[in-house]
Amino acid sequence: MLLRITQVSGGNTENHSRASSEPPLHACLATAQTNETATSSSQSATQTTSGTSLAPDQYETSGEILTVGRKNCTVTLDDKCVSRRHASIRLLSNDHPRHEMLQSQSQSMGGMVEFGRPESREEIAACSTSNTGVICVVRDCGSKFGTFVSVREDLIKFLKDNDNHHVHSNDDGDETGEETEDDAGGEGKSMNVVDLTEKQCRAVRMLLNDNENDNDDNHQPNASLPKFHKLEPNSSTILLPLSHSTDTQTAHVTILFGPQGSGIHLVLHPLQFTFSRLSTKDQHRLLSRLHTIGATHSPQWDVRTSTHLITKEAKATAKHIMAWACRKPAVTEDYVLALLTRHHVRDALPNEEDYIPPGNTQLSEKLVGPCVALRGYRVAVLIEDDGAPLALSAGAEVVWVYEDGPSEEGEFRSWWEGQCGNAVKEKRALVVMETSSRKSTLWMEWLMGLRCRFTNQKNLAKAITAKEENVLLMDVNKEPIEKVVGWDEVKEDMVVEWGEGVEEELEDEGFDAVAQDKDNDDDDDDVTENGKFVLLSFK
Repeated sequence: MLLRITQVSGGNTENHSRASSEPPLHACLATAQTNETATSSSQSATQTTSGTSLAPDQYETSGEILTVGRKNCTVTLDDKCVSRRHASIRLLSNDHPRHEMLQSQSQSMGGMVEFGRPESREEIAACSTSNTGVICVVRDCGSKFGTFVSVREDLIKFLKDNDNHHVHSNDDGDETGEETEDDAGGEGKSMNVVDLTEKQCRAVRMLLNDNENDNDDNHQPNASLPKFHKLEPNSSTILLPLSHSTDTQTAHVTILFGPQGSGIHLVLHPLQFTFSRLSTKDQHRLLSRLHTIGATHSPQWDVRTSTHLITKEAKATAKHIMAWACRKPAVTEDYVLALLTRHHVRDALPNEEDYIPPGNTQLSEKLVGPCVALRGYRVAVLIEDDGAPLALSAGAEVVWVYEDGPSEEGEFRSWWEGQCGNAVKEKRALVVMETSSRKSTLWMEWLMGLRCRFTNQKNLAKAITAKEENVLLMDVNKEPIEKVVGWDEVKEDMVVEWGEGVEEELEDEGFDAVAQDKDNDDDDDDVTENGKFVLLSFK
């Protein structure tokens, strides 16, 4: 989890909250401790464990990535209502790397890099339901004037429902002993929604309308403010939006310290890498350390969540075209290494433009927004390969035949008629992705008998990368596939709703992090030939 932090300091008299003159901070596990503190901690751990492993009790107190207060904290606020050490923010997870891996990373990176352990029942439940297994918690350190946290009641209800399910299905009991649901602490009981002071309201509006924050474009100056609850002294709460939001647009939390309008705004800075043409050795070298910078890895490009393509050279490969179509950067391994060498929250993030891979993709740089070359098409895919993400990256919709298609001919024909009817109703040109896979032999035979239009990944690549506008997708016979008249008049909410379902299915495909990545050698082939885009092989 990598967090972007902006801050405002409250007025001590009649002054309004004022924004910090410093650039935003970026905190993650790699920046959790300064070198001096890390060295001291490492020495302590070595004495305790005779140099063989990290001290077990350090897992219970580690993962602190940020402290907030008036003196000697990561974020220092000039406000007399803010305590010297007002609050701390930690990353917790049950998924810990091996002790020897942590020790090696501690020595090479100059600091301890392990997560803290979840302690309460709510924290354990939150870790188990987080997509990454990591959660963020804020703790009030006994402040005099209180810590106030923005809340999303829908996420709290989600966690409570899952926690109750865990309690009822736990035959072995847990550390809460005889506590009932109503007696238990945590989110459900400690919810104490409060009214904000005028200065606090001003601070919230300032933080939510931070112009540098691309994830908060939907917030308006006069928008209704989120609800806030006040933490009890020396208590903690889970910042659920940072780990459980399904939409990165809402992955943010505002925290206020005292009544004078001092606060910070935490925004999740997503990092999901996809590797292309990297050796297995190079992949493992990076994968073992991604958790320290808050990054994840997807072996296949995901149009919704992938943020960077990591490659040694620029070539018009399948994944490079997907990244280009989504307007996401392709960078070298050195970009990841630059993120790994950040040791302080004030260290700037590396600039992607400084890590452009050598080579030439011949892809146009004129594209300023996500590619929509295939909008209006609905592509039926028969096997799990690059076809679906390639189509999605350029705005097409996908029918997942290999997941939903019946295996009996009569049932399949009836199901396919329904798909055709939906396409006509929603003004989409329905086309089938041709495949020679044995797994799809029967489907191909049945669809050929139904006189469907077929295309292939080569034609998708040509349509996506064409320098001319409004280029039609070609079928396997090199005939253009016309879009349905009125395709661009379909209500946006219908298209978006349909697309979200597709993205969820793609997200749930469950790839193996390394074994399923077919790009560790030269399988991700170039798709250019003599200056023209030709797809040689997509694997």
